[in-house]
Amino acid sequence: AKQVPSQRAAAQPRQVLCLCTMTLAAAGLRLYNLHEPQTPVYDETHVGRFLGWYSSGEFFFDVHPPLSKLLMFWCARALGYRGAASCPYESTEPFAAACDLAPQRLVPALCGAAMVPLALSSAAAMGLHPLAAAAAAWLVLVDTLWLGVSRIHLNDMPQMLFIALTHHLALHSCRLPAAAAAKDADAAPAVTLRDALLLLATGLALGGALQCKYAMALTTLGWLGLQNLLVLASIAAARRPRRVRTLLAQAATRGILLLGAPVVLHLALLRVHLAYLPRSGNGDNYLSRAFQATLDGNAHAARVAADA
Repeated sequence: AKQVPSQRAAAQPRQVLCLCTMTLAAAGLRLYNLHEPQTPVYDETHVGRFLGWYSSGEFFFDVHPPLSKLLMFWCARALGYRGAASCPYESTEPFAAACDLAPQRLVPALCGAAMVPLALSSAAAMGLHPLAAAAAAWLVLVDTLWLGVSRIHLNDMPQMLFIALTHHLALHSCRLPAAAAAKDADAAPAVTLRDALLLLATGLALGGALQCKYAMALTTLGWLGLQNLLVLASIAAARRPRRVRTLLAQAATRGILLLGAPVVLHLALLRVHLAYLPRSGNGDNYLSRAFQATLDGNAHAARVAADA
């Protein structure tokens, strides 16, 4: 059920109280006893190896982009993680290892907690009744899958947060532009500063999702493209003298910000990722001999040095 504007204004204090209460509950559920169990479980034995290689600087190859892994590594290192000395993920008996896993699990836990207020805010932004918005947030809060994935360090939870953030921001950035709906549309700019900032934020959120995992975020990319095509179709259908100029300006701005931001983020993260991995590792053979020659300790690097 949707609200009329007067009902929406009257319900705001209760929505703020509900938002704060659910956020605290989400943080409590996902952070409580985060160090338990003290051995790597489920996919932690896989993702944890990447954190160890970041710590040792050994090059590795992974089919997924690096953002989730980098966020977990930065957070864990700031809280005392020291690679294999903290948790031997590559041990032949990983379940016998006793590790302090809270530092590595903190990022997924915080992302999982943030999903609850984000679900509530997104439902409210769509104009749903406060009870309907609270029900949506409640389902995210208590769902056992969301709770479980939030408490182990995987790529999935950060990506789900970026996907949810993309959808939330698109509720604002993919609305009919103010210039098209204004009474004096010809006097208004085709793209306002607010529009540009919202589009940039949406593009960065989309880029964050794509830089955690490609597969699940591609559907979000397609959905966002359809949303923007609807906006451009609305501008094209408007009977205004300058609609062509507005249409071209909107199309160019949306294309540059929504697609350019993920590309720039990808290149920046790739540079950071490679800067952490200067040494030869088990991922060398996935790439060319010319690239392997840039890694310290690789056999091709020794040959290039000898030829020089």
